[in-house]
Amino acid sequence: MLTEQHFLTPAEIDRLREAIQTAEQHTSGEIRVYFEKKCKEERTLERAMQVFCELQMQQTVLRNGVLLYIAYQSHHFAIIGDEAIHTVVEQKFWDEMNQIALEHFKNQKHIEGLELVIARIGAELKKYFPVLENDQNELADDIIIK
Repeated sequence: MLTEQHFLTPAEIDRLREAIQTAEQHTSGEIRVYFEKKCKEERTLERAMQVFCELQMQQTVLRNGVLLYIAYQSHHFAIIGDEAIHTVVEQKFWDEMNQIALEHFKNQKHIEGLELVIARIGAELKKYFPVLENDQNELADDIIIK
């Protein structure tokens, strides 16, 4: 997983932002990526939900926001999707995304793994939440690092 000595370079942040922007071109869904140093394993999902709410991701009109949460020093990862997404996307999909990310992380290919997961989430969101004629980017595409 990522360490403090090698966290994210400006180029890597740009790659993740571009991956989000590309994924969101075809969906009204919103994707955000949030990094922080530590989180206890048993609290990873709870912390990801807390961050989801702190970022007000539940405020999207269609309730179709997705958060990728990474506690890089603790080596924990979680994906949180808003309520409208959970009514149409099966748990199997989220489990697959989690597995893809973790496999890439183990092989020190953090950015590649996140780019792939973002692209696949974007494709899945497109199925159920296609881009709208008057679509607006409701959530910033910034990579959040705490």
